[in-house]
Amino acid sequence: MLLLTFETEGWIRIRNKGGYVARFFVDYHVPNTETASGSHLRLPIRLFEQTMSSGNYPIDQARVIGPPRNAVSTRIRVERFIFYPFFGWYWKEIFREEIRPQDRVCYDIWGTTIHPAWSSVNC
Repeated sequence: MLLLTFETEGWIRIRNKGGYVARFFVDYHVPNTETASGSHLRLPIRLFEQTMSSGNYPIDQARVIGPPRNAVSTRIRVERFIFYPFFGWYWKEIFREEIRPQDRVCYDIWGTTIHPAWSSVNC
């Protein structure tokens, strides 16, 4: 199992039980460290979107990614690598979901390239 993590409280685990190569991305927003000039309050000026990738992995493997502790929002995007006649090989989404950055969530993906399925499972 591959583990990608920063200082984090939450993490996402995706186990591939499907008949395809899978990958997933964790998109998150982090505030910059600037403060408003003349202010005594430390307020973020804007948020920057970052993305972490699991890399490609085959059936019967899992990957875990932990977003940074200072992330303020998190989105998971899970994809499978498929072939369609006349269109060729490409990545197609299985699901996407918004979670809180401090959540610890686990998902299983399964099925075929044409009929994928997924579910949230107990970690």
